[in-house]
Amino acid sequence: SGHETEGSAALAKNDWIPSGKITAFDDIAGTVAIVGAKVRVRRWFTTHTAITDEDGEFICDKGFNRPANYSIVWERAYWDIRDGYIGQAYYNGPKHNNPWVLYISEGSGSSLRYATIHRAAYRLYYGNIANLIRPANKRKEKISYFHRSSWPNEINGSYYNYQAGAGIVSDIRIFGKNSIDGIRSVSQIFSTTCHEFGHATHCIQSYTRYRDASTIYQEAWARCFQYFLTILEYDDLGVLSNLNVTSDYKNIITHDNQYNFQDWNNKTGNKTYPPIFVDILDNYNQSNYDNNYYYPLPDDDVHLRDIKVLEHIVYTSTTFAEVKNRMIAYSNSMIIGLDNTSIDKLFTYYEN
Repeated sequence: SGHETEGSAALAKNDWIPSGKITAFDDIAGTVAIVGAKVRVRRWFTTHTAITDEDGEFICDKGFNRPANYSIVWERAYWDIRDGYIGQAYYNGPKHNNPWVLYISEGSGSSLRYATIHRAAYRLYYGNIANLIRPANKRKEKISYFHRSSWPNEINGSYYNYQAGAGIVSDIRIFGKNSIDGIRSVSQIFSTTCHEFGHATHCIQSYTRYRDASTIYQEAWARCFQYFLTILEYDDLGVLSNLNVTSDYKNIITHDNQYNFQDWNNKTGNKTYPPIFVDILDNYNQSNYDNNYYYPLPDDDVHLRDIKVLEHIVYTSTTFAEVKNRMIAYSNSMIIGLDNTSIDKLFTYYEN
């Protein structure tokens, strides 16, 4: 009987186990689970951590006998999200001894953006990216978030590889607002984060070729990477039609400059961000749906079904001419639905 008393006393000593659920607002999907977030529960010198599962739920493997402080640290092994240039991004939760059920709402300012950047990073490193290559960081990818516009240059984000910076300076910067339409939506923040990760992955995968490529070449791939992962995210969430896109990589209902980048022409479109790699990948010919004499859209009969093939060509080339020649060689060797005429027609449009 002495042993029984000891056992029940030991049980009472740790009388609650921290647990909970983390979800967040998304303008396309409504509410999304925040998967793979690191929740920290701390009381004095004792800290327990847990990682949220695919439903956003977590449970610690050890408990406390008194109330403790919940928080989210927005970092994992491969990335670290910062509040501005230097400070670690956190969500400081309550102190109590109950489960923590958190919904990061539309009005949550920076916190909602950290959660969104985390979603993109989690997908890239741990989630479904079809058959793209995951970046093999030698150090944590530092991502700085600014809850403001980047005025006067009005960019949504930027990437610069500070090889010598040893990870002190952030490679990626994301801006949450712009002076034209104010606060940017969650899906736009997700999309921009994927874009900057496109640069990072390209650079990590083939540093010298990335450095030797033109800005336009770098941006064209980042745009394709952004398109592919954003569509994959909302497809996996089952709300792709809300993004105005339906399935089959991907049959687009209306072309836009927001998610599918198909409303672009070589006379008025931003020349730095050509959607040429999106055109190569998708099976949508925008010229069939909207073409006018003054600003014709690309006549795009090219459909390279496998992004892994395109990614390999992009990472091992440095110019569009090289990509074109290698695509022609590839199509001649094995692929149906890719022919020299279509490839030539598409590339010629972008050369003009």
